[in-house]
Amino acid sequence: MSWTDAVSEIVADHLPHRIDRERVFIDVASLWREFSDREIRQKVAKIYLAMGAWYWAVGSWHDHIGCAH
Repeated sequence: MSWTDAVSEIVADHLPHRIDRERVFIDVASLWREFSDREIRQKVAKIYLAMGAWYWAVGSWHDHIGCAH
């Protein structure tokens, strides 16, 4: 499982209604680097690109469920 797949599972299973759930990408990327057996140094831009792509594909859609406009 990749770190981005891990984020998707964590959000879906534990944080579906959290407003800023896309920020979990930063936390998981940091933990993945810390606890991984190999040296993983990700560029910040790559983490933010993954976070933004997820937000616009999945995250922002959930913000409007049940909202009265």
